[in-house]
Amino acid sequence: MITVSRNGNLTDNLRALKRKRQSIFYCVPTLHNPTGYNWSLEEKKKLYNACNDLQIPIIEDDVYYELLFETSSPAIKSFDTSGQVLYIGSVSKTLSPGLRIGWIVAPSPVIKRLADIKMQTDYGSSAFLKKSFTLDIIGVI
Repeated sequence: MITVSRNGNLTDNLRALKRKRQSIFYCVPTLHNPTGYNWSLEEKKKLYNACNDLQIPIIEDDVYYELLFETSSPAIKSFDTSGQVLYIGSVSKTLSPGLRIGWIVAPSPVIKRLADIKMQTDYGSSAFLKKSFTLDIIGVI
């Protein structure tokens, strides 16, 4: 993970850091934790255009959007015409911190692949049973 400043020439900064490597840009544009900073519309468009030019996918983690009191600029995903922005949202920050419900807005092939990975990770058993089984094994050892 490399920190990238949005100030200055973002496209040149990203190009220099990317070189020929696979890259992805992860951002929290609304109420960034711990700074609380909100990106302006210009910053969002500048980032989208730079990543679009360099073919860098963007993960827009917008889980704090519902906590914002003032009006916010549109999501980066709203500019996306090529399917390169994966938008992540959640109600765990607004309804209940223990309620782990979230969503992702992405192209169908990405959603299918993520669902497959999730199924393989869960392997069809409940988290409660996994935790109980793990505690039983740890208790025995």
